Amino acid sequence: MPEFFADGVSIHYEKSGLGPKHIVLVHAYPTHSRMWDPQQAALGAGRVVVTYDVRGMGRSGVPSQPAAYSQDRSVADLLSLLDHLGVQRADICGLSMGGNIALNFALAHPDRVDSLVISGTGSGSDDRATFIERTIGWAETAERYGIETFADKVLENDVFSEYANRGARERAHMRGLIVENSAKGVALTARYVIAARPPIPALEARMNKLDLPTLVIAGASDGAVSFPTQIMARAIPRAQLKIIPRTGHFNNIEEPDAVNNLLRTFLHF
Repeated sequence: MPEFFADGVSIHYEKSGLGPKHIVLVHAYPTHSRMWDPQQAALGAGRVVVTYDVRGMGRSGVPSQPAAYSQDRSVADLLSLLDHLGVQRADICGLSMGGNIALNFALAHPDRVDSLVISGTGSGSDDRATFIERTIGWAETAERYGIETFADKVLENDVFSEYANRGARERAHMRGLIVENSAKGVALTARYVIAARPPIPALEARMNKLDLPTLVIAGASDGAVSFPTQIMARAIPRAQLKIIPRTGHFNNIEEPDAVNNLLRTFLHF
């Protein structure tokens, strides 16, 4: 199992594919790197594809201290991953929580990014108080009742139910991606990363100066990100916006062919 250590925390990663360049895929909360399975083979013909489990999630370490979790720490872990791989520059792609990490990484380290893909990103940017209350509620559920009850609670939310309610296979898939995390990890990540991160509008002035080719993706049915999606597409000078019809938050899983085609076109292979 490939891993490295960032600030003393083990970070699990996978690497596959061929190509002269790397693309790093950063997963959504509360899933793990296997959510990118539909993209690995599709992108592997033109890139070395790197996926990893964000600290606290999947097969990566789950530190107990709240201070070990933050948006800045997530950005630092991604930088450590590139350094560990000996990669100076890469394409960086993230969905939801992963999109926030990808965007903040590009703002902090634009010299390490060839191109940026931000997908399904920015939940909570329009009604911050409600978002924080709900996220802390998820953390409390995980802490009190465990990962199985946490998964049931999360799947009631529209962000997850749009895909999970498509059928038994889809629900089992989404639930599996959630319960393969630890209750402690999802709770600490919810409290100290998701609820504490800056909303997308707070980054607008910095995004105005981000001189990178950028692809912003959203599902047409993903109402949670419609407001921040428009802000990112407008604020980033070289951004292009693509809306995928009949698709919700987890667009890479719901419509993998459409997302894969968008990525290949954007990355020119």
